[in-house]
Amino acid sequence: MFAIGSVVAKAGNPSGSDNFLAFGGVWEIIGGIGHISGQSGEVAKSIGYRPSMFQWEVGWADIGLGVLGLGCIWKRDAWMTAAVVMLAISFGGDAVGHIIQWAKHSNTEPDNVWAIPSDLVGPLLAVLLLIRYRRTSNGRDTLRPAQSVA
Repeated sequence: MFAIGSVVAKAGNPSGSDNFLAFGGVWEIIGGIGHISGQSGEVAKSIGYRPSMFQWEVGWADIGLGVLGLGCIWKRDAWMTAAVVMLAISFGGDAVGHIIQWAKHSNTEPDNVWAIPSDLVGPLLAVLLLIRYRRTSNGRDTLRPAQSVA
């Protein structure tokens, strides 16, 4: 998966942060397709759930987050911050949900329990890479307030 993200990222001549977001973007799109495809029943079962309409919604949210991550290759600047904020909120919420399922409902399905480390480490790594990118960009791609058009 990282190889795919890196190859896609090289097209936009990115930094390490872009590589991570490209990888995450590709991974999210693939995960989202799993939730909305003919494999959605198997995906739900592997997490310890029954298929439902909410899975369709989660799939499209994952695809949207993936597109945002990939968009950072070409539209760095504030897109990167937006992608990291969205990743942290989405994955942080996922981590809490998986922990609750494990602790309160004894959901020990592999894709429930093993999602917890990536749901915690992914956003942390994204935040650290974004901080590094902002500190080393020498004023390039820094956040600027939106300019109003008069």
